[in-house]
Amino acid sequence: MDVEGLNPKNKYNIIKYALRTNNVSKTCQLFGISRTIYYRWYNKYKTYGMDGLANKVNKKPNMPNKVNKDTENAILNHVNKYPEDGPKRIYYELKANGYDVGETGIYNVLKRNALNKRADRELYSKDKNIKKASKKQNKQLDYNLINKNNAYPGYLLIQNISYLGKFKNLGEVYQYTICDVYSKWGLVKLYNSKNSINAIDFIETKIMPLSKTLNLPMKNIVTNNGTEFTTNWKNGMHKYDKFLNQNDIKHWTFPISNKSVFMPMEEFLTVIADEFYKSIKVSNEAYSFADIEKCLESYLKHYNFNRLITTGMHKGNIPAKLVLDYIGDDETLPLWIYTRLE
Repeated sequence: MDVEGLNPKNKYNIIKYALRTNNVSKTCQLFGISRTIYYRWYNKYKTYGMDGLANKVNKKPNMPNKVNKDTENAILNHVNKYPEDGPKRIYYELKANGYDVGETGIYNVLKRNALNKRADRELYSKDKNIKKASKKQNKQLDYNLINKNNAYPGYLLIQNISYLGKFKNLGEVYQYTICDVYSKWGLVKLYNSKNSINAIDFIETKIMPLSKTLNLPMKNIVTNNGTEFTTNWKNGMHKYDKFLNQNDIKHWTFPISNKSVFMPMEEFLTVIADEFYKSIKVSNEAYSFADIEKCLESYLKHYNFNRLITTGMHKGNIPAKLVLDYIGDDETLPLWIYTRLE
């Protein structure tokens, strides 16, 4: 009989048979087990019950030099950065960073990856860096529109949320803004809260209808890395990201401190503040939320269709004219787009 294949119930029945017949020798002979095994089971049953008859799972031997995946990745990352370092130097560096691994374990990782020789590590590092640079170049965003193939309306838009303040009759007011980097076309909508739902609503109700009207798809949107736009969870998918992805729009995030990326938005916000908000005096209690939005819509018509651009490569031009020049003659466009141009 295969003793190892017996489960606790089988062993219990053999013990019960021996007790009932009062003959251990005959029981062992009948079931093909030794008296030693029988009494081992019997004593365990008396002490632990049915749990004592369970088969032990052999533990894997403790391998002091076996390295887990996380530590192995740390070793390979170190090799990539400092290929001149051997096992001893790597050991001290990893230990300083909280990794529990010995020199032998590090050597085994290097050997398994054919990196135990300095020349091999240097070749590995060079190859990795070339691939990384190539990958980064392929994914790089041309936010300055240096490449003429990217210099067109819709290639790059910047979205921003600004807190305007808390006002009587209005409550807290947040300005959701988006501007096209190439044409300087800008759109604004006001909300009473700051969240991803409003950020998505703004695109759905303001940006997408215009994009569809102009037959002008959006390719890239840049935002800061606030929680309204992105998540810090590793491999997490933010609802804003998911929304853009579903509409074939690439989302890029940068720290708000990156002035070179957000300069077009900063310029647009300054223009709105100087030319619109100062003129209507938002603090005036006579204004309702709807009143301000109506005034804002009127100003944006002027900004997009009549106001001359004062900075950048399109200085002296008009946002709407730049967009229409790019689109060309399109009989499907509504006439109001042309009639708003002076």
